[in-house]
Amino acid sequence: MSKFVRFQSTIWTMIRDAKADSPGAFGALVHLYREPVRRYLRSRNIRRELAEDLVQDVFLRVFQKDLLQKVEESKGKFRSFLLGVTNNIIRESVSRAQAAKRGGSEVHIPLEDSGLDVEAKDEKDFEREWMLHLVRLAMKSLASSRSEAVRRDLAVFRKFMRDRPSYEDLQKEFSISAHGVKNALYETRKRIKKEVEGLVNSYTFSAKDFNDEMSIFDSQSKGTLTGKGS
Repeated sequence: MSKFVRFQSTIWTMIRDAKADSPGAFGALVHLYREPVRRYLRSRNIRRELAEDLVQDVFLRVFQKDLLQKVEESKGKFRSFLLGVTNNIIRESVSRAQAAKRGGSEVHIPLEDSGLDVEAKDEKDFEREWMLHLVRLAMKSLASSRSEAVRRDLAVFRKFMRDRPSYEDLQKEFSISAHGVKNALYETRKRIKKEVEGLVNSYTFSAKDFNDEMSIFDSQSKGTLTGKGS
């Protein structure tokens, strides 16, 4: 069963450090959230080069002190705040493109004018990108394990998820039994979830917040970790 463990340092510690201009705090936030933001932008059919530019715009906007001062634990998830900023950046990008065609000036959309509320579909899409990001971080951690068995099981899992080979093919490729294949897939899923629990614990600040995040993970992982539709 998933369990909330109160960490001394959470995402909110990072945010407070960022507000205080603590060295490395901004970089830590970017490292944690950049990839899901980029993938969310790409999912909106934004071309790769522009998406890279807009990611930079998102974090430049977030790191403006007046916006960071608006972020507090009592106001909800930092991820929701970040999504609100990202959607504003998308709208401004569209405005620039339209203005260029008209030969006019672009429209700047203040964050407070649109609020932090986002459409349910956007929230779901961004949640999915975030959970996939956590899974990637979890697998990266497993790949660096000192245990050869853990690394081997992960290789079996990756091959299965990527190519959907038969169990027989996996047995031949990795020189293991049918039971070994099943065990490798089962154990890797368990290890990934445990790693994700650790990551979620690092940025949540209550048992309820943790359980809500893990419920989202469980829902998303029905397709992500089993290959079945959610």
